[in-house]
Amino acid sequence: MSAHLFSSRFHIAALCILITVSFGGCSDSDQIQSDTSQLDESVENGQDLAISKEEARYLQDVEHFGGFVLGDLCFPEIAKCIRNQDWEALEAFFTEDFAASVFVLEDTSEIRREFATFKLWGEDQQKLETGPDGFVESVTRIRGLYDTLDICSLKVMQMKPRTHGEFDSDWDGSCKLSFAGKSTDGQTMYHNFFFDCSITQISDDLPQETGWFSSCHVTSGKSGMCEDFLMQDITLDTGIETLGLRDNWQHKYNEGDVRPFKTGGVYACDYNNDGHIDLLITDINGLFFYQSNGDGTFKDVTFQVGLKRFEKSQVAVVGDLNNDGFEDLIIGRTVYKNVDGREFTALGDNEYSLDLSRVRAALTVVDYDGDGLLDLFSVGENMTSDPLPYINREGMRGSANILWKNTGNFQFEDVTEIAGVAGHGTNAFAAVWFDANGD
Repeated sequence: MSAHLFSSRFHIAALCILITVSFGGCSDSDQIQSDTSQLDESVENGQDLAISKEEARYLQDVEHFGGFVLGDLCFPEIAKCIRNQDWEALEAFFTEDFAASVFVLEDTSEIRREFATFKLWGEDQQKLETGPDGFVESVTRIRGLYDTLDICSLKVMQMKPRTHGEFDSDWDGSCKLSFAGKSTDGQTMYHNFFFDCSITQISDDLPQETGWFSSCHVTSGKSGMCEDFLMQDITLDTGIETLGLRDNWQHKYNEGDVRPFKTGGVYACDYNNDGHIDLLITDINGLFFYQSNGDGTFKDVTFQVGLKRFEKSQVAVVGDLNNDGFEDLIIGRTVYKNVDGREFTALGDNEYSLDLSRVRAALTVVDYDGDGLLDLFSVGENMTSDPLPYINREGMRGSANILWKNTGNFQFEDVTEIAGVAGHGTNAFAAVWFDANGD
């Protein structure tokens, strides 16, 4: 499940940034398959696309080769060599003229805290220009600090062809090498190093090839060491039950089903104004509302506050929509009024003026016009099962964004066109509001 933690009390006149989706499929209910016939707000004019079809295809290919082929298939093999200390196999990935730079590990900026010691490497630290041998020697020293490794990974940060459109030539980008585990003297420790790197070329055959890693120049690094982990899993001590929630990675879907990119969310609120944070949890398997006991534990009060356990919509938002001082809820296509911090009552269709059937992905709250009333913004989302719906193509339109102005007492006015925020049909699954220009 995904987490969407926010407080509805921040009334910020703001600019909205849309966060595009990089996963296939979506679901606003327990239905895995999607219905494209409901895209009544879709953008129909191909001229309104944020980017051209050619550029969309190019970006898809860049992600495929740089993200999937290099990031998911090739870099893990390098990480495996480092984990297993197979230095000969590691060097096989380097080109003959492989160039690198590494930090002098002893030249570091150290920060000591009561709970941990941190080391930083940056522009002020000494670097050595080297080749394959020097690079492997530096990595060997870092790997040798660990008795056991919980994490040893090499991840793509950015990657693109050096020359636009030329996939079979040099690629440039950046990557992160990470270690975490127990040191040889039993301390909990981690290291992260960031590099600018180059690859000779990337194709679908790259995982079977060697001699393609042409450069790796370190830009920054950091490490930390403490006696034990600073964060502990306390789920079992909180009273929050997680066994019934959908594990999207472990759940077995039927052949032909589309794995949803989200299965629910966590929404923080203080519904009874007792000064303690309560939690609304939506999930593809049901809904849970937990009231804080004020001591770090929670009790399930879903039925007591008037909510339905088997409400399976993942779209929700928390906010004081009628300005009575108590936070109300929208869950799926239902608006719930908070009755004096005691319970939630579902409003009838004639008690509010929102067409929630138009909401596809997510709702956010903000007082965009500074009138003291919380307004609502819904982002567009593609409802087809295409594996890459976040880049528009013919037949792949996202639904339009919607901005509703709060006029009081659960009444809202659609001001999308007036505010100019309908968008170009670009698919998104979340929005962030902030004061971009400081006014």
